[in-house]
Amino acid sequence: MVQIRQQSHVNDAGDIDLERWLEQLPVALDELDRSRLLEACHLALYVKNNTGLDLPDWSRQSDCFVAGLDMAQILADLHVGTDALIAGLLYRAVREDKLKLEQAKEYFGEEVATLIRGVLRMAAISEYKYQSGSPVLGQA
Repeated sequence: MVQIRQQSHVNDAGDIDLERWLEQLPVALDELDRSRLLEACHLALYVKNNTGLDLPDWSRQSDCFVAGLDMAQILADLHVGTDALIAGLLYRAVREDKLKLEQAKEYFGEEVATLIRGVLRMAAISEYKYQSGSPVLGQA
């Protein structure tokens, strides 16, 4: 796999330094936002080894924690708000059923849960089109 972003928050042993990761995000975070984001990171790290769904797609290249960090990094490059960053961090854990959507809502609020729910719906549409053999937009 080609690596596009520098992973300076990953040390030689492969451990992730969350403080360094947070410092390198290209968004301004106040203390509350930083604390919430760090809490979401710890939750994603905690649930990554939970039993969940084994999804047969590209996402098998990494676990839900690493994928969540990558997703949040991409979203931070787009300068989205903290709720969207948290939703990006937790989306795959929820999609893989390692974390319940209600838990995400309980910990981080309705806005985060709504964002995750929306992305789950988009993924369901994509999966339906793929499984049903429906033509993709632009193909007849």
